[in-house]
Amino acid sequence: MFQSSIPIISFKERITSTATKKKLLKSVVPILLVCYLLFVLNSHSNIVMKYNLPNATQKWAHSTVTKSKLQNALEDPDVTSIEADLLMGNVYKDSNSEKGLPLVPIMAHPPDKVSDLSMEKFIDLSLLPKKHHIKLDFKEFETVSKTIQYINQATKGTSFSDDDPTVFLNADILPGPGKRNDPLTIEADEFIETCLQNIESKNNNGVKYAFSLGWATDPRAYSGYTNEDVDKMKEVIEHYKLLSRSKGVVLAVNARNLYKRLDVFDDILEDNSSIQVLAWTATGEPPISNYQVDKIHTHFKELGIEKQLGFDCQTSGFITGFIYECAVVFASILWNIQKLFV
Repeated sequence: MFQSSIPIISFKERITSTATKKKLLKSVVPILLVCYLLFVLNSHSNIVMKYNLPNATQKWAHSTVTKSKLQNALEDPDVTSIEADLLMGNVYKDSNSEKGLPLVPIMAHPPDKVSDLSMEKFIDLSLLPKKHHIKLDFKEFETVSKTIQYINQATKGTSFSDDDPTVFLNADILPGPGKRNDPLTIEADEFIETCLQNIESKNNNGVKYAFSLGWATDPRAYSGYTNEDVDKMKEVIEHYKLLSRSKGVVLAVNARNLYKRLDVFDDILEDNSSIQVLAWTATGEPPISNYQVDKIHTHFKELGIEKQLGFDCQTSGFITGFIYECAVVFASILWNIQKLFV
């Protein structure tokens, strides 16, 4: 019987040869890399977004609730974002205008109920030119649907790209420092459901919306934000899948109350690069010292998450900041004592 002189090499011997090992390695490594990337993407699927939030370090024009303030903001070359409050009230052209007209959404800060700037005019001047991000700080629930519907109507026939300005929808939807037992003006569920219903409407012409969510708070509070505050907000964000149903989420926090406890937002920012914090000072609140602002920024920078931090604050120097802070502390003592007897 004929026997071949060619040696028969077993499969085991073939794969153990050096050349075969190299070939096998070249074919297996890419597969392993693809599997690893798929695993990473899947494990982070809860924070995948359609779009990216704008840079957190915006130059804000705050409380632009009159025609003159808005005009100044639009003409300021340094301003990149415009914030204004909305409530139901009357529009007037001068102090002698007739009162008692039907209530409409206007740009005004409580307790004002009249303004020379209507919501429609504000949108027309600030959003339609597509040069500034705008933040709509809703003070009354009735303005929410009317405002977004007007934006959808006003932008009909206008195309918006991912790089065009963002509309931030802002409201204090949870109780926070200093107001934990006070009734909310706008409830979380009604606000978010109404916003989503309108921004996901077929009438949206490509405008990119983001949520700016905050806590009802008072800078005179003894203590700052808590882990429970952050956990409740995280539940809201996850329940409504806001990171995938909008451009992202900004947590709007009072700068003074943030300074009282700097670490409370560390985990949510480290776990979600699509969430930002915006530290603000309220209309009528004394300016916060640059020292406190620097301390806040340093804390976030040490964690490597400073790019997720922005400021919309009125600030003051060291000496004036010290004087203001003494005044705030004194007012805080009186305010908290008064609350004990109410």
